Formats: sequence, C-alpha cells, structure tokens
Amino acid sequence: MLRASNQGVHGFRGPERTARQRQLMAPASEKVRKMAVPKRKVTPSRRGMRRSHDALKAVNYQEDSHTGEYKLRHHIDLKTGMYRGKQILEPKGDF
Repeated sequence: MLRASNQGVHGFRGPERTARQRQLMAPASEKVRKMAVPKRKVTPSRRGMRRSHDALKAVNYQEDSHTGEYKLRHHIDLKTGMYRGKQILEPKGDF
C-alpha cells in the first residue's frame, strides 16, 4: 500500500509542532536566544514595595562620652582607640 508523503503511519498527519518544539529541534546554527520578557505589568504598589529598601538611611552618630566627638555606635573610636571603656588600639594622635 502506498501512502502520501505528508501522511503518518495511521493515515493522518500528526499534530503540528509548537514553536518551542521547532526551536528545540533546530540545529545549533539556527537556534536564536530570546530575551526574558515579563508576562504582566508591574503594579505601582509592587514597584514601591520593591523600592522600599532603596532609600538612604540616616547615619546614627553618637557623642563619645570621653572625647565629646561624634562616632558610630558599636565602632572603635579611632582617635583614642577606646571601645566600651577599654583600650583596644594604640591612639592615632593627640585629641
């Protein structure tokens, strides 16, 4: 029995391949990379929630009780070398 060239084994043409299937089956020279594209528009609320951590924070300076100069909390005073009332580093110079 002869069959037409476009018919499959059971006498009908199989389902068409999807674009993704054709892309996967294509030779390496014909494969094209596609960019990622979002499916939905980002709402202003979600955009704002994403940006909520981007704002600059105020630096929390504290006056040193010994020298009277401002320093960051939980940091060694580099001028005196003191931290929590103890000498940690050699002092840089006169204060």
